[in-house]
Amino acid sequence: MKRFAIFGATGRLGSSWLGSKLVDPDSAIGEFYSVVRDTAHLIVDDNMTLVMPKFCSAKLKQWLVENDINCVINTAGFSSVDGCELEPERAYYANAELPGHIAGACSDLSIKLVHISTDHLYTGRKAKAREEETVQPINIYGLSKALGETRVRAFCPDALIIRTNFFGRSFIKKPFFSDWIIDQLSLGREVELFGNVFFSPILDQNLISTVHELINKGVTGVFNVCCEERISKFEFGQLLASAFQLDHSLLKKIDIEERRNLVKRPYDMSLDNGKVCTILDHPIEPIVTQVKLLVETRRKIQ
Repeated sequence: MKRFAIFGATGRLGSSWLGSKLVDPDSAIGEFYSVVRDTAHLIVDDNMTLVMPKFCSAKLKQWLVENDINCVINTAGFSSVDGCELEPERAYYANAELPGHIAGACSDLSIKLVHISTDHLYTGRKAKAREEETVQPINIYGLSKALGETRVRAFCPDALIIRTNFFGRSFIKKPFFSDWIIDQLSLGREVELFGNVFFSPILDQNLISTVHELINKGVTGVFNVCCEERISKFEFGQLLASAFQLDHSLLKKIDIEERRNLVKRPYDMSLDNGKVCTILDHPIEPIVTQVKLLVETRRKIQ
């Protein structure tokens, strides 16, 4: 039986992973504070001030051995695009340096590592990027995540690196993009969404189940795990409004150029999922089906 350590378990994806039916509660540990205080993650003090502890590989490896971990899921990171630009040191620490340390520890102990990356790695001039294409990030967030991938591959060649963009129902105070849209529309508020920014999002539970299939197959390397469709942020909002029977007229399509205060972002973050579908020998569910599953999930929680 696999025993998982989910790093970043207090984040949106990490908390979803920890609560997933695919992870036996008796065989998974969500770690953020106790391990990272001396080893491998960002922590904050009582005043929510960032603390960057000196990494101690020996303590991390000791913890992994003591808890009989044989698979690490690293969902931790600093994901605010604008925040990374304002705090580049924090971005490189969370997204590049620490993944390398985790990868080294996993490699030394022959522990399977799954590292969650991003779709923010390209210039955004081309649709549906493939895994083998050269990364060309255009902001500090993308650059720090690209460097994180490089360090993971260098220190743990057998790691599984997942490029993705996910949505879902958040179990923490920080909402998913989909949560924000649904909540704003439910309150009768207008929502401005970009009509000229494209992506290929996947429901968090579909992402998690796909990754577990890849783990079970023993594959390594970089995989795009996303939906088949390439849609705009505005079209995504329309899908959510239809599925949740919310007022479409509250959705306002704008161009990203109208938000002059934003850090530069790719226009097109869509990914090609052909490689992962070939490995799994089945397609990933259409985005409409995934949104319907999100409706069911939210209804169960309410």
